[in-house]
Amino acid sequence: MTVEQLAKFGPSKAIKDSVHGYIKLPSIFYDSFIDTPIFQRLRNIEQTGMRILFPSARHDRFIHSIGTCYLGMKAFESLYNNLCIDGTLETMAIEKNFWDRHYLLFSIACLLHDCGHTPFSHSLEYIYNLERDNTDKYLTKLDKDLAESNGSTEFATAVEGTSAKPHEKMSALVVKKYFDNPIKVLLINIFSNGIYQGQDIRLLSDEQKSALKTDVVLNADIDFVMRSILGYKYPENSGNQLNQIKNCFISLLNSSNFDMDSLDYIIRDSQMAGLNNYSIDVDRILNSLTLAKITKFSEVVVSKMKVNNASCNIRVAGNNAELCGNISGCLSASHFHGFISGHVDLRCAGFTMDKMTSFKNGTARFNGGTVNHEIPGCVKAEIDINAFINDECEVECDLFEARKDFNGNIRTVRSDSPITINVRQLCGYISGAISGEILSSNLVYETDSPKGIETYVLSYSKSSLSVLQNIVNARNYEYLWIYGHHKVAYYSNYLLQEILRTASKVAFRSSKSDKDLIEILNYDTVTNFRNKGKWSFGLISDSDLMVFAKQVYYQTKKANPPKSKASKKLLSLSEEFAHRKYRKSVWKSFAEFNSLFSRLSETQKERLIKFIKNDMTGHLSGTGEYGYINDHYEKEMNKFGLTDIVWVAADVSIKNPDPQSIYIKMNGGIERFADLVPTIDNNYNKKISITYLYYKPCENKFNCSELVKYLESKI
Repeated sequence: MTVEQLAKFGPSKAIKDSVHGYIKLPSIFYDSFIDTPIFQRLRNIEQTGMRILFPSARHDRFIHSIGTCYLGMKAFESLYNNLCIDGTLETMAIEKNFWDRHYLLFSIACLLHDCGHTPFSHSLEYIYNLERDNTDKYLTKLDKDLAESNGSTEFATAVEGTSAKPHEKMSALVVKKYFDNPIKVLLINIFSNGIYQGQDIRLLSDEQKSALKTDVVLNADIDFVMRSILGYKYPENSGNQLNQIKNCFISLLNSSNFDMDSLDYIIRDSQMAGLNNYSIDVDRILNSLTLAKITKFSEVVVSKMKVNNASCNIRVAGNNAELCGNISGCLSASHFHGFISGHVDLRCAGFTMDKMTSFKNGTARFNGGTVNHEIPGCVKAEIDINAFINDECEVECDLFEARKDFNGNIRTVRSDSPITINVRQLCGYISGAISGEILSSNLVYETDSPKGIETYVLSYSKSSLSVLQNIVNARNYEYLWIYGHHKVAYYSNYLLQEILRTASKVAFRSSKSDKDLIEILNYDTVTNFRNKGKWSFGLISDSDLMVFAKQVYYQTKKANPPKSKASKKLLSLSEEFAHRKYRKSVWKSFAEFNSLFSRLSETQKERLIKFIKNDMTGHLSGTGEYGYINDHYEKEMNKFGLTDIVWVAADVSIKNPDPQSIYIKMNGGIERFADLVPTIDNNYNKKISITYLYYKPCENKFNCSELVKYLESKI
C-alpha cells in the first residue's frame, strides 16, 4: 500500500516543507489526526532549545511530526520493495494484508509519535515523572496510567522493565485514550469496507460502538502503534515470525541506533539553524533497508553445533563448554579453568599451567622475556602466549582473553567457566549453554539437539555505510556543540524551568512548586482544559506557559514592594529573561573546562564537579539539573569577582551505533557495522558530563586564574 493507494479514500494533500520538499499525506490523515486540536497544539511547541543560539531555528513539533511520517512511509515502502526484489518476501509467506495494515499503522505511529510532547521541547519533560504511583507497583503515575490503558499484561511488563522517555509515554497514552476510536474506524473503513459486525460503521449505535473498545484484533493494532512510539518490542523468545517483523518496524521509528524520528530532527535542526556540518543522503539510506535472519539463543544447550563463517556475540557456559575452529575476533573468560590447544594468541592474567608444554612454530612471552619451546608449570604470573600448542594443556587464570584481532585455528578451548565469544568470523563447532546471537540462520545441529530462535532483524545494504557514519557524526555534533552549548544549557536547563517553578509558587502561594507543576502539565491539560484556582490550562503549549509566567510577573510587579522571596526572585528572573541580561559562564565549553583544569586527571575533574554540586550547593532544584551556591562559598567566590552563582548541568550523550545491533548485508553474509568501520568505538553510548558555573559580576574584578587555583585546591 502507498500514499497513492490510500488516495482512493480521499485525495492526498501536499505540504511544502523546507526540508523534504512537498510532502503528500492522505486526506484521511488530516481528517482523523492532523486537523484535531491535540495535533494542532504541536504548532506552538518548539522543536529544540537552540533558538537562543540560532534565532532562525523556529521549527516546531508539528512539522517534525509531519516530516517523521513522510520518512516513515518512504522507509516502509523501500523496505517492502527491497524484500520483493531479493525474494525474501516470497520465502516469508506472509499475506499482503499484513504489510498493508502495518504500513498504515506504522505511518500513524510516526505521525503521532510526539502528540503528547511537553512545551519547550525537553526542558519541562521531567514534570511528567513528578507524580508517583501511589500503589508502588510502577515508578510513576504516568507508567501506571499507560500500563492500565493498554490492558495487556505483556505490555504492562514492558512498561515496568523498559525505559522510554516521558514524552513518549504521554504520546502513547494520548494515542490510546484520545485517538483509539479514530484509528479503529479508519482501519474498518479501509480493510473492511466500512463494515463492522455486519453493519455500516456510520450507522452503529453508541452501544454497538462500545464493542470497538474490546475488539481483540483492533486492540492489537493500537498496541502496535503504542509500542512503535515507545520502542517496546514484542518478546522474541516465542519465535513468532509476525512479531519479529513488527519489531523491525518498531526499530524504524524508535531505536537506540538510527530511526526515522532522529533522521528527521538531525537534518531539520541542522538546516533550520543554518548549519552546514554534514550532508545526509536520505534516499540512499532509505533505499538500503532490508531484513536479515540471525539466530538468537537464551541458555540453549547445544552439542557440537556447527557454525559456518558467521559473526558471533555469545556467551557459552556449562561444564566443559567447548569451542574449536577457525576464529577471527575476541575470546574472553573470567576465572578460567580449562584446556587449550591449537594456534593461540592469548593473554592470561594470574596464570598457572599444570604441566610442561612444548610450543612449536611460535613463542611464549613470560614475565617480560621470551621462552622458546617450554614454560615451567604452576607459576603464578601474567603471560602472553602466541604459539601453536600441540597437546592440550590445562590452564587456570583470573582472566583469559584473545589478543585484539586474533586470527587462528583453535583446536580446543574447553572450560568450566563461561566464555564470551565476540568474533567477526567463526568456522567451527560450539558446545555448551549458549546465550546471545549468531549472525546466521544456517547452523547445523546434532539430531534432536535444542535450537536457537531464527529471528528477522532490520538491516542495511553495504551502500549505506558512509551515510550511517554521517548520521552518527551529525547527531553527535549537534548534541555536543549545540545542545551542550553554555547558552542553550542556561536557557533550557535552568532559566525556563526556574521561571515556571517560581511563577507557580507565586501564583498559587505554595511552597510545593512540584505539586503545582503536576496540575499545570498532565494528560488533562495536554488533551483538554483544567482549572487551577483562577487559572485555566488546556491544550497546553509554549505560549500558554509564557503568558502564565508574564501575567504572574505583571501582577507581582504591581505589588510594590514584592511581598515574598519568591516574588523578588520572579522579578529578577523575568527581567533577566526579557532583557537577555544572562549570567556569564566561567567556562563556555567542555573543551575550555578541560583546558582550564588541564593539571587535573579525569578522576579529579569528576571530584571537582561533585564538590561544586554537593559541598558548594545551598539549594538544589527538583530536577537536579541546577543548583545555587551556598552563602559560605558565595562569599569565597566574591573574592574572584563572582556573585549570585548558579551551576547548571548539561550532560551530553555521544552515541556511536551499538556495535552489536546494526547489521549490514554484504557479500552474501551478514556483518556488524562496527566490524566494517574500525573507527567505531565499542563504547557506543558515552555520557559527557558538562557542568557550567554561571555568575553575575560583582565589585571585584573577575580573576579566572585565581578562581581555577582555588577550585583545584578543594579536591
